[in-house]
Amino acid sequence: MFHLIRRGPAAVCLLATGAAASAQWTVVNLHPAGKLNSSATSVRDGRQAGGTNMGGSGRACVWSGTAGTWIDLHPAGPNYSSSIANGVSGGQQVGTVVVGPSHACIWNGTSASFVDLNPTGSDLSEGLDVNGGRQVGYAYVGGIPRASLWSGTAASWVDLNPSGALFSRAYGIAGAQQVGYAYFGGEHAGLWSGIASSFVDLHPASRSASRAYHTDGVQQVRYAAASFVVHAALWSGSAASWVDLTPVGVSEAYAYGVDGGQQVGSIGAAGNERASLWSGTAESLVDLHAFLPPEFTRSSALGIWHSGPVTYIVGSGIKVNGASLTNEALMWVKTATGDSHANCDGSTIVPVLTANDFQCFLNTFAAGCS
Repeated sequence: MFHLIRRGPAAVCLLATGAAASAQWTVVNLHPAGKLNSSATSVRDGRQAGGTNMGGSGRACVWSGTAGTWIDLHPAGPNYSSSIANGVSGGQQVGTVVVGPSHACIWNGTSASFVDLNPTGSDLSEGLDVNGGRQVGYAYVGGIPRASLWSGTAASWVDLNPSGALFSRAYGIAGAQQVGYAYFGGEHAGLWSGIASSFVDLHPASRSASRAYHTDGVQQVRYAAASFVVHAALWSGSAASWVDLTPVGVSEAYAYGVDGGQQVGSIGAAGNERASLWSGTAESLVDLHAFLPPEFTRSSALGIWHSGPVTYIVGSGIKVNGASLTNEALMWVKTATGDSHANCDGSTIVPVLTANDFQCFLNTFAAGCS
């Protein structure tokens, strides 16, 4: 964003200070040139994971802050018809490839690094999140989905399905904690600590169904539903800690990601979703959709990560392109700092604050700006 600065009675100049100068969000469109659709599903450690679509085939991918950094992770060979990356952490991506049935898999930044995680005896599997070299998702065994934990190989598979649960799925991981849900006559959000017997039931007694989708090791998020009305939900390790994040007057809401005391997701019924940010309460809602260009008609935020003073949020938005619609990967970026000019060059690539900002400050100061 550009600000008009006056220094003395005659000196007038434009200072490019990025989003930080106005304490607003800037939006980076990650959509790669030539692709029909794209979505960013996860952000951590300076990278973003997701997928693109071209010619009807989904392709897992990873970015490093801009559309031009897009890397195609889709494994080589005729057996793989489609793929998507669902999580990213420490240079590793986790996702799913379609090879007849779906198989959970990991990459380390390149297509050639692909590793199939589908365990022996599994009908199909999906990889949904990664952290600290471990991956979570689920694997079908005997036709039933079972929450699953891996440590980089198919042979490392751990069955997390708790005793008494008909089936289960794990969606998120951070540190020693895994989150998802298990079915005990209904869907119950829950968390694990590496083994099936560690399952902690997060389900609120007043709700008919709940799921946990993501964790930062402290808080857990997704939804809790009553009478088919879905409300975004936040927990801090127990059922009693449940917080309803859905603002008054909102028909439906989901929370998909959490980090450092903030949560992201969407509000609004299907077809009218708006990317949203919370800070622990329904009243703290920030409408992230409001920062998108007007050609975006709806949006959703799927992941959040903090790096020092900078907040990164990824997701996607539906964009009107003439007579057609495209789904495009997006990243919202905001710098929280006492000096609104700190990110002078307006960069969004980690690290945001570098020597380039100091040089930018010198250049603008020399030009008569302050």
